[in-house]
Amino acid sequence: MTPSGPSVTDECRQAVIAAVLKWSEDFIEQPHEIFGGLPICPFARSARLRRTIRFEVRAFSMADPLEADGELLSLVTQFVEQAKHDGPETLFVIHPDRAQRLQDLEAFVRRLNARMADGSLRAFQAFEAHPDSQLRVGDVYTRRSPFPETRSRRRPAGAPHEREEGRLVLRESPTTHSVDRTMDSATALCPRSRDRAMVSRENWTCRHANGWSRQRTPLCAGGGAKPDQAPPRAQ
Repeated sequence: MTPSGPSVTDECRQAVIAAVLKWSEDFIEQPHEIFGGLPICPFARSARLRRTIRFEVRAFSMADPLEADGELLSLVTQFVEQAKHDGPETLFVIHPDRAQRLQDLEAFVRRLNARMADGSLRAFQAFEAHPDSQLRVGDVYTRRSPFPETRSRRRPAGAPHEREEGRLVLRESPTTHSVDRTMDSATALCPRSRDRAMVSRENWTCRHANGWSRQRTPLCAGGGAKPDQAPPRAQ
């Protein structure tokens, strides 16, 4: 495994992970009105308590070529193998330098997804989180993490994807606050087990930026436990 950047001290690693966990506990796991009283990720608390997230703090280069034997892609490949055998559900690779630019991280994640588009990594995808992230639902910025980071997890069953200019991109609705964007914001933060539930886009629609409406009886993709609280019925 070829190192991608300078080494990180154990003290720094622990401080960075602690900050991310505190952000999850104080923000991601808290109920928000715009999500109908649900947290941004209904399963974040469970993942934190069950320790199903693998944390790696690495001062990686945003220009990393993502070679097969490089540090970053080797981490992802190792995580994918672990995930196949009931290992961690999500891989967080966190950069300890907050000064890394959002645009560079977004470009890095696009390249990482392109690398993961084929072969044994195809069933997985990556998302970014950053202190300056502009991704929001209403006035809730869902990915403003304390540090720049990438999150890799299993792609939800049936999730659409397409190739554009040689890279893999997720297909999004052009409506800023559509249900696609709303649910992508939640599921991108949500460590997902193969046997644990995820609120399905097929069962909820977003009425407008400030509320939810029921399309039919709520179901959970995957057939596991449902979130603690469902969005309210439409009036």
